[in-house]
Amino acid sequence: MCNLKMVISSIFLVCLVSLNAQNVNLSIHDAITLGLVNNLDSKAASLTLIDTQLTAYTVWNKFIPGVSVSASTGVSTRNSNSEVTESGSLSGGADFSLSLNARNFIAVYEAGNEYKNGRSTYNKAVANIRKEIAKAYYILVVAKEELVIKEFAFKTAEKRYKLGEAGYKLGEIGEIDKLRREYTQRAALYDYEELKNKYELSIDNFKNLLGLTNDAPIELVDTVPDITNCDLSLINTLQPEMHIGLENARFESERAIIKQLYAIAPFLPSLSFGASLGASLGGSYRGNPYDGKPAFDEQHFDSSGSLRMSVSIPLSGVFPFSEDQVALMKSANAKKKTDIAVEKEKKRVETEFKTTVRDLQYILTAYTNGMLNVGIAKKVFELTEKAYNEGTKEFTDLSTVEQDYQIAQLKQLQSRLAFVSKILDLEYYYLSDLQSAFTKENK
Repeated sequence: MCNLKMVISSIFLVCLVSLNAQNVNLSIHDAITLGLVNNLDSKAASLTLIDTQLTAYTVWNKFIPGVSVSASTGVSTRNSNSEVTESGSLSGGADFSLSLNARNFIAVYEAGNEYKNGRSTYNKAVANIRKEIAKAYYILVVAKEELVIKEFAFKTAEKRYKLGEAGYKLGEIGEIDKLRREYTQRAALYDYEELKNKYELSIDNFKNLLGLTNDAPIELVDTVPDITNCDLSLINTLQPEMHIGLENARFESERAIIKQLYAIAPFLPSLSFGASLGASLGGSYRGNPYDGKPAFDEQHFDSSGSLRMSVSIPLSGVFPFSEDQVALMKSANAKKKTDIAVEKEKKRVETEFKTTVRDLQYILTAYTNGMLNVGIAKKVFELTEKAYNEGTKEFTDLSTVEQDYQIAQLKQLQSRLAFVSKILDLEYYYLSDLQSAFTKENK
C-alpha cells in the first residue's frame, strides 16, 4: 500500500498536470509515483492483500469456544376450594463447547503462509508496475531522440532537394540527381511522419498507464542512463534464491506441505470440551384473600453444572487403500513433484542469470565500440559532404554515408535502451535496486 507521502505527491502531480496549460516536467520518479497510486493493477493487488490479511485475522476464531445462553420465566394461577395458588419461576443456563482437531491448527499455518504469499505477490505487482513504467518512460525518451535524428535527416534532405531543384533549373545538375534528391526527401519525410505518429500514440498509452487523460500536458525530463561506466559487479551479488520465479516455486512447495498435513489430519484424534451451567428460582403464594389469614409463601432455588470431554479416534485410515490412505499417498507424491519443480526452476534461473550477464557484457562492449563507430561515421559523413559540395563525390555516396551515420546513432540509442531494460528486468526478478550500477561509486 502506498504511503501517505506517495499519495500526497501523486495528488499534487495530478492537480499540476490538470490545471497547468504548459507542459509539466515529469521525471521518472514522478511517473512511478503517479503510476503506483493510479494504476488499476496496483489497486487490485492491494485489495487481494487485504483479503489475505482478513483471512489471517479471522482464522483464530476456530479456537474461540462456542457459547449459548438461555433464559425462561413463567407465572401460573390456580383456584381451588376458595384458595388461590400463584406460582412463578425464573431459570437460566449457559453452555460452552470447544472442538480441537488437527485441521484447526493446519488452517492457522495455512492462513499465515497465504498471507506471506499475498504480501510477496503484492510486492511483485508493485515491482512489475515500477518496471513497466520505467521501461515505457525510457522507450519514449529514446523514441524522442530518434525523432530528432529523423527530423534532422528530413530537414537536411528537404534543404538539399530545394537546392537541387534550383540547380536543375539553372542547369547545374542533371534530372537524375534532382530525382534522387526528391526521392530521398520524400523517404525521409515518410520515416519522420511514421515515427512521429508512433511516438504520439506511445505518449497517450503512457498517460493511460499513469492514470492521466490523453490531453494532459507532460514533458519527460530524464534521459536514459549512461552505461559507459556501468558496474556489473553489483549484479553478480544477486543470488538465485532471490528470484521471484524460485520464490513462487517454493510457495507451491509450501502449499503441497499443507495439503499433505490435511491428508494426515483424518488419522489423528480430535478432542471436544464442553461445560454447562444452569440455575432456577421459583416461588408460590397460597391462601384465601377474603378470610384475613396470613398467606403462606414458598420459595426454592436450584442450580446445576456439568463438564464434558470426549476423544474421537478415526478408524477409517487403518484399512489398506482406504480413501484417507490413498489421499495421503497422493499428497506425498504431489510434494515430491513440487520439490522437482523447485530444482528445475533453480537451474533455469541460474542459466537465465548467466545468459543475462553475458548479454549485458556484450551490449556494454558493443556500445563502447559503437561510440567509436559513431565518431568515424560522423567524420566520414562530414568529409563526404564537403567532397560532394566540391563536386568530387556523387549524391549517392553522400546518401550512403549519411544513412550509415544515422544507423550508427540509432544503434547506440537502442543499445542503451536494451541494456537498461535488462537491468530493469533484473530489478523486478530479484526485487532489488540496481540503479547505483550506473555510477562509478561501486567500483
